[in-house]
Amino acid sequence: MNRTSTRAPRAATAAAIGVAALLMGLPTSHDALGTMRSTRSAATAVPAATRPLTSVLGVLRRPQSANDISPALHKELVHQSHSTLYTGWFGTAVTSLVRLAATTPWGQRVYLIPHLKPTRHQVAKLPANRRVTVLTASSIDLYPMSGGPMIAAQVTAGRAWAASANRFVFVFPDGVAKVALWPSESISDHPHKGHVAKPVVVAVSSNVVAFQTSRTFTPGRELWYGPTGKIIKRIANASSCGPPLGACA
Repeated sequence: MNRTSTRAPRAATAAAIGVAALLMGLPTSHDALGTMRSTRSAATAVPAATRPLTSVLGVLRRPQSANDISPALHKELVHQSHSTLYTGWFGTAVTSLVRLAATTPWGQRVYLIPHLKPTRHQVAKLPANRRVTVLTASSIDLYPMSGGPMIAAQVTAGRAWAASANRFVFVFPDGVAKVALWPSESISDHPHKGHVAKPVVVAVSSNVVAFQTSRTFTPGRELWYGPTGKIIKRIANASSCGPPLGACA
């Protein structure tokens, strides 16, 4: 039998199964030919590695609906699954946990995309000069306004956010009903500390807030309010990169 005549259909079939697995939230792996194989037994299971995220983000615990993955997001997820750089940096998207979290004041839909940490195989495929700090835990990303992979510790410390020009989206853990956010100049030891404008005060819905501002905004002080209106957390410096996540009071 001519091997060439059977290899293309076989690869096409495997690729089609791989795409279907991706869109259904099934784990996939690549063989030597670059095709993908699905593991159907885990179709509805939530990977244990994502529990740090699902335990603090209630939006991920609700049932997934048809609105949670748009056609454009479908296409993006398939593209990302074939990107060596993306999977090496972000890991594998857990599509069964993707959720539409909010519609911003400017009319953009915001999706949360959980990821399993990159495997050693995925990291090994990165070019040597692109191997940045590797994630050691599951993470979440925003779409279409990406803030990079954000682990649960960043969410609970007020450091999970993304920006595009003067538009901002933040992710907060369960129990936060409203937040007051000051720019970085509000930090006590900021080198350009001076007059600090009033904070942005916004309600949290489905673990997300979105707002626009006319000024440059990098997070500084934060106050979190619970459902009763009481302050439940004070963050002194939401832009700190100190270990493990900076000074939170």
